[in-house]
Order: sequence, then structure tokens, then C-alpha cells
Amino acid sequence: MSQSEFIEYSREMEEELYSQTHSHLNKKFKEISSFATEVFRKKFWNTESGLPRQWNRVEESEIERLYKDYKNEVIKLIKIVS
Repeated sequence: MSQSEFIEYSREMEEELYSQTHSHLNKKFKEISSFATEVFRKKFWNTESGLPRQWNRVEESEIERLYKDYKNEVIKLIKIVS
């Protein structure tokens, strides 16, 4: 194998490695995003005991607090993972 062939082969390997790594990371980030969304939905839409919230009985200020609390919780989860 000549030096130019080796260099070309090395470049191809590098490009393939980069492409596969990039693709794999994108897939994992999408999975993390889906997981975080699911955690938020379960916690926001359901009570601590797992029952659906009865929104007509919840004050608007409480809804805002719940939203912010669970949003921050999910952000912390994402930061831990990344």
C-alpha cells in the first residue's frame, strides 16, 4: 500500500467513524428528549399518587408552580445525563 493509498484509507475511516458517532449521538439525544418529556408529562398531569389531576380544582398559581417545578426537575435530569 502506498502512502497516498494509506492516507486516503485513513481519511475514509475517519469520515466513517465521525458519521457513525454523530448518528449514534443524535439518536441518543432524541431518546433522552423523549424520556424527559415522558417524565414531565407523568408528573405534571398526574398527582403524586399517580391519579390524573382534576384541573378544575387546581388554582392557576398552583398550575404555574407545578409546571415550573417539573420543568426544572426535567432540566436537572438532562444536565445529569449530558
